[in-house]
Amino acid sequence: MKHKNIYRLLGLVAILSILLLAVPALPVFAATLTLSPNPAKIGQSVTYTASGYGQNNSNTDYYIDIYLSNQSATPGSAIDTAVTIYKKVVYGGNLDTSGSITDHFVMPSVLDEGLGASSPVTLTASTTYYAYATQRYSADFANTPPKNILVATTIAVAQGAAITLTPTTGAPGATVQVRGGNFPASTPLTFLVGSTTVTPTTGTDTSTDAFGTFISTITIPTGITGAQVITATAGTTSVTATFTVTAAASIDSITPTSGNPGTPVTIIGSNFPASTPIVFKFDTNVITPVNGPSTSAGGTIASVITIPASAAPGAHTITVTVGSVTVTATTPFTVPTPTTTTPPATTTPPATTPPATTTPTPSKAVLSINQTGHNVGATIGLGGAGFVPGATVTIKYDDAVVATFKVDTNGTFISPFFKAPVSKAGDHTITATDGTNTIKTTFTIESTAPKVPPPLKPELGAKVKSPIIFDWTAVIDDSLPVAYRLQIASDKTFATGTVLVDKTGIDSSSYTLSETEAAKLSITAIPYYWRIEAIDAASNESGWTGASLFYIQGPFVFPKWALYASIIGGAIVIFLIGLWIGRRTAFYY
Repeated sequence: MKHKNIYRLLGLVAILSILLLAVPALPVFAATLTLSPNPAKIGQSVTYTASGYGQNNSNTDYYIDIYLSNQSATPGSAIDTAVTIYKKVVYGGNLDTSGSITDHFVMPSVLDEGLGASSPVTLTASTTYYAYATQRYSADFANTPPKNILVATTIAVAQGAAITLTPTTGAPGATVQVRGGNFPASTPLTFLVGSTTVTPTTGTDTSTDAFGTFISTITIPTGITGAQVITATAGTTSVTATFTVTAAASIDSITPTSGNPGTPVTIIGSNFPASTPIVFKFDTNVITPVNGPSTSAGGTIASVITIPASAAPGAHTITVTVGSVTVTATTPFTVPTPTTTTPPATTTPPATTPPATTTPTPSKAVLSINQTGHNVGATIGLGGAGFVPGATVTIKYDDAVVATFKVDTNGTFISPFFKAPVSKAGDHTITATDGTNTIKTTFTIESTAPKVPPPLKPELGAKVKSPIIFDWTAVIDDSLPVAYRLQIASDKTFATGTVLVDKTGIDSSSYTLSETEAAKLSITAIPYYWRIEAIDAASNESGWTGASLFYIQGPFVFPKWALYASIIGGAIVIFLIGLWIGRRTAFYY
């Protein structure tokens, strides 16, 4: 019996030795998580620094996940149990050999994951939310990752109030739609254009709604030009945006500038309120135009009036009023004094005088332009006078024909409207010609770069498998359409020779690698990096996003811990069998 007890003791010692060899020492966590900036604006990049987690080694890789939620929980509780409404902002942040990581995520606008995905929570300014860190192991990528909360901290949403203007350019008297978000909720609004207070027009927002948003329409005051700062204020929150006031409304030409009563006169003007009836005055007398009773959709005037029969000889004033905008012609219209015929004093026949040489009259053709903006897709309208009556006018944008039409019997026209085509930022020439008169003007395409598109998937540190799909947030820009360029490299600096995929002209906010492209990412042991940039229709580039790390998921490998567990389990089973056999045989001695 003593020998059997000794054998049993030796067996137990052997099993304990196997356990000590097979089970790696569990790390002792003193985990921390810091976020900066805090508070952060929605859409802003937030840097997170984590330390005190599992340390990467030759056997095991450790990763960190971070969740944002409006629900309070303590370390030791679990995501999807104590926290059911959240947004996972970090998926598999790869810890280094010291158990630390510094990287970033984008502050989301909504919490729409977890059991609460059916009732998403919109993040609001001046509100504090919770950030939870969990940890996973390399083997967890093939299974459901653990969601035990190791660290809990808070992050507040900064005001981040912003406004957008539509359009961003226009003449005095133009109406501008102002959209705002992230302002204090249910708060009265005030607006300034420069230093002038303006009141939203009837029927638009004069205060923010319960979510801190608004859509208001204001009118640009007269007497200003150039870049003007529009300020929207709700409570203590003020946000500005720049509106470019184009040249003030003007009468560009009057043709002719003199003539007898009954003379038809062509009036060309620009930068007036769009699609609005025109009131013409000859001195103080209101005149009904022969044609062109209203401005065009681009705010141009191309009208013909008739000098009244009652017009006395001398200088007269022509005035144009469109809505609240009144402009007086700088050049008066002159009605000549009638000449009196006096009979000759004698009957002596006059001396023969050679006929005077006729000097050709130079062309008096004029052209005015008005547009809804300076972006690709902006609506452009042209008005002309002094062209050949009945002639065909051709309009070109650079070298491309954009419109052809007939001049009316008075030599005037309002061209069909056309949109600025896809073209590079800078100046472009618009030409109007009827074969006899050729007039040119300049249209300038904006050079503002689109915003950098926030990357979405693959998330930082994620392991992906075929099909490999990349996703990012679509960019809204004045010059549409926006295209995207995707690069994938084996080095986070995207140095020459390390770029494996360079895809241009992507017309949506996601892209799936082709088989040929995916074949270039066949190694599972190394990290890959991806980045994206937006390019608008004016060839303005946003600049690249930061390098986002991801891995290619390889075939399933039996985890080391499972192997160790199998060995230990087998040893325990053998020991128990041996113990049972020992007891059974003990009865025979």
